[in-house]
Amino acid sequence: MEKRRYPRKASFEPCNVEIFFLEEFTFGSRVLNYSTGGVMLESDYLLLEWSPVTIKFDAEKKGDSGLDKACYDGIVRWCSAQEGSCSGFYGVGVEFVN
Repeated sequence: MEKRRYPRKASFEPCNVEIFFLEEFTFGSRVLNYSTGGVMLESDYLLLEWSPVTIKFDAEKKGDSGLDKACYDGIVRWCSAQEGSCSGFYGVGVEFVN
């Protein structure tokens, strides 16, 4: 049974992720899918649940993903290893916050 509140759309939009309390630590990532309520990112870094993050997009390189803002604030809701992935060791679910 589907428990998702919003439908997902695929994306390969590059982005940068900044952890709120570690502003000097920003890393490159990309969005694998997104919805009205959040995104799934791929990451080489393990992110802890409930970590506050900012997801930033390069406005000049922005594609047609439907993610129309330059940055989104969110909370990491889950992070798990991606078995057999060719890129990004972890899948990360981020819920948007206002």
